[in-house]
Amino acid sequence: MTRPIFAAFGIVLLLTGGSFAAPFCDGSGEGMKVTLGFSIGGKYSEEERNNFDMMHLRQMGVDVTRVERWNGCIRAFVRKPGGGEEMQFVDFDAGSPVLPVSQTEKLNKLAKALVERPQLRLSVPLTVVTSQDSEAIARGALKEKLPPSTSTEPPKDDAAKRQRIAMLEKVYKEVAKSAPDYPRETETEKGVDFDARLKFLDQSLLDRFKPDDAALTALAQQRARAVQDTLLANTELSPERVFITAERSEGKTQSEQVRMELKLE
Repeated sequence: MTRPIFAAFGIVLLLTGGSFAAPFCDGSGEGMKVTLGFSIGGKYSEEERNNFDMMHLRQMGVDVTRVERWNGCIRAFVRKPGGGEEMQFVDFDAGSPVLPVSQTEKLNKLAKALVERPQLRLSVPLTVVTSQDSEAIARGALKEKLPPSTSTEPPKDDAAKRQRIAMLEKVYKEVAKSAPDYPRETETEKGVDFDARLKFLDQSLLDRFKPDDAALTALAQQRARAVQDTLLANTELSPERVFITAERSEGKTQSEQVRMELKLE
């Protein structure tokens, strides 16, 4: 059974930052009564005790990310407002299998946490956001067909629009093996509607360059392998504990990036 990373790790909602420590204590020993109103007694391992502490703090509405015993106190690491980034998520640029540096750093910390918890295994899903990835791949393919000096900004005057139309028509003829068949609305009584033709050409070419299902699956596999390879760069982490799922799943969009959600078993 899979479960979110923050739930499976129990005492640690893995964060890259944005938390601060707040002590709760009464100076007593093994069976202490914490000032937040719950009692702890009996023999616990350190991990069981921390799990217990954090469970009750969260039930009482404390947004705690980690706890530890410290000088007879419970030191609770509490999330700052707006702070902290959960490590169960990995974000990729749309259309790309390359891990951003920030995500590599996050995975390095996750690998260390997994080493410390040998009973857990990590599932890495094959993830794409079909519409977002398809659009990015298509735009990249179109860009490769245009001269390197082509501006990414929309042309502003008629001369620049004519020049862009000519470039796009050349690409269209190369790809479609025919001239574009412009719809009637790209012309007005005054002549050619340059903006309408540019829009038609741009969308027609993007539709032709969009990846098929197999290409999207290949992208998802490349992303999953990038995550797996980064985690297993930590040689203390056994390869059999980090595995890639067989089925492709639809991810979510996060700040114009594609978000993959890792799960523990």
